[in-house]
Amino acid sequence: MSPLTRPPSPRRRFAAPFAVAAALSALSSTLALAQADPPDPAPPVSLDEAVNAQLEFLNFACERLANGDINQVGQLQGNLQTICLRGVPAGDTGTSAAAGNGAASGAAAMPEAVRRRLKDEGLGARKPLRGAFGTVTTGPSDRKVTRFQDGYEGDASGLLGGFDREVGKWVAGFTAEYWHQKGDFTGGGDFETTSIGPTGYASLALDDKSDLGFYAGYNSVSNHRVRHARFTHVLSDNTQVIPPQNGFPAADFDADEFLAGAQCSHRWSKANFSLVPKIGLDWKHTNFDDYRETETTDSGLALAFHGDERTSLLATLGVDASTSISTDFGVIVVAEHLNRKHEFQDDQRTVKASFIDDLRNQVFRFQTEPPDRDYRQVGMDVILILQGGLQFYLGYEQIASHRYLETGTVSLGMRKEF
Repeated sequence: MSPLTRPPSPRRRFAAPFAVAAALSALSSTLALAQADPPDPAPPVSLDEAVNAQLEFLNFACERLANGDINQVGQLQGNLQTICLRGVPAGDTGTSAAAGNGAASGAAAMPEAVRRRLKDEGLGARKPLRGAFGTVTTGPSDRKVTRFQDGYEGDASGLLGGFDREVGKWVAGFTAEYWHQKGDFTGGGDFETTSIGPTGYASLALDDKSDLGFYAGYNSVSNHRVRHARFTHVLSDNTQVIPPQNGFPAADFDADEFLAGAQCSHRWSKANFSLVPKIGLDWKHTNFDDYRETETTDSGLALAFHGDERTSLLATLGVDASTSISTDFGVIVVAEHLNRKHEFQDDQRTVKASFIDDLRNQVFRFQTEPPDRDYRQVGMDVILILQGGLQFYLGYEQIASHRYLETGTVSLGMRKEF
């Protein structure tokens, strides 16, 4: 499904030396080689192309029907059989168009579970012992139409809350997040995705300027999708056009997301200016349940989708630049972020499906969208630190230079240290 990067909550800072950065980079390459699936030998086809190829057998079935043999058509039932019974002669070809991705709703949630936490004693703020925080996030999410997936225009919003505390050189915490995304497909239909789940994290101060952080989490994801499916037959001699089949198959299906990752960085500071290069890895594995579409328009184009799974190993190489301004009422921190993302493992996948009304249970395959391996993520935020450990956060983040996605998110948060 597709795909938003969520902006951070009130921030906790991760950092680490270059030795750890090099180790993580090597580990990412090793995991990518070890876990990558072998390439599918068959040429890739989209859901539209796979559906169209499956419906080609109707030409043969109708030819047998004209000769008095009903055995072929007898293997079909309901509205799928009516496509043939309209009298489409043998030898004709058709085209189909089906919005959505099949295995996913076209709107996969992509959480970045690392919640950064402000920890810069050079700002004059009291060293935090414990903290509770909350963040509200919202923004548009649009996707371009491609061969393998329909485009959409939508929006996303989220709520996150959590707490953390320092224990020696460690900072450990817990967050719970709710995320909701919805949109309208360009080719017709719509989708809605909701996820909710916990994440635990821990950060170790290696020295005064270097930290190493880890996180692990889980999200329960629910999807609702309505896609526009159609199939049109045109006779080879163009003397007759068979009325097209149109439908809006709907489906509700669930998925489980498992998250883990690490990030490290090192801070250079001079006066009130700080520069923080960083490197990190984010791993996410998603299991999609089997599900069947329902069809209220009697088109016969409803499908059953077999279980699917998706694994992402995303590397981040970036830099944060910030400056602090002291005032009578507190400290203002203004920061900019530039991250380069590289996907190692989320390859184009092969998904299995079959027609609901095909009694043969004939399984066919189609391919999902191949990932954009490299893109950028940029952002800017302002943090106001008041006396007594109260902080307010306002941030903006967007995905840049992505082949398919255009997203932008605004976050507003608050943190109280005690």
